[in-house]
Amino acid sequence: MRFNRRVTVSAPDQSASAITPTACGDLIPLVARQAKETLGPKSRGFFMDNLTSKVVMPMTLPEYITAHLTEPFKWGSHDCCTFIGAWIQIKTGRDYLTEHKPWRTARQATKKLRDLGGIRALFQGNLKEINPHMAKDGDLTIYQGTAHLFSGRHIVSVGLDGLIFTDRTVAMEAWTCHPYSLQ
Repeated sequence: MRFNRRVTVSAPDQSASAITPTACGDLIPLVARQAKETLGPKSRGFFMDNLTSKVVMPMTLPEYITAHLTEPFKWGSHDCCTFIGAWIQIKTGRDYLTEHKPWRTARQATKKLRDLGGIRALFQGNLKEINPHMAKDGDLTIYQGTAHLFSGRHIVSVGLDGLIFTDRTVAMEAWTCHPYSLQ
């Protein structure tokens, strides 16, 4: 039996849905991705199956990276801190940046980070430090003063015209944001 299934993607301030024919009881992740594409590259969060009204799955790291792949750099909305902060919020449910926003220029961002003691101090105060050789996908590092995510053989951060990928062996320090490892 086939019927139309609606899947909703929810973000903190917006939502969208897509309808697709699907087999009874199946949830096709592609449907969720289609709904997410309706929201655009800034959407973050969880997928909701409207048929069962249950949260289906958190956004995965590949989906998160794909959603931001070509999004250009913009201070305060798509820079290294907001990119990493949104990922931490997806993984842990905690938003460490809310109290420090907004910033719209390099000068404002630099001042806020200086007031916090830098990115490293923000990570040290909220996340568990780990050996960078043991870092898993989704863990964090700082390379050349910029926050990055570990993803496969790379570390990923925001560049001027989208995400940039660097060999992960350059990471000299790392922190995990996996909820089971946080205190």
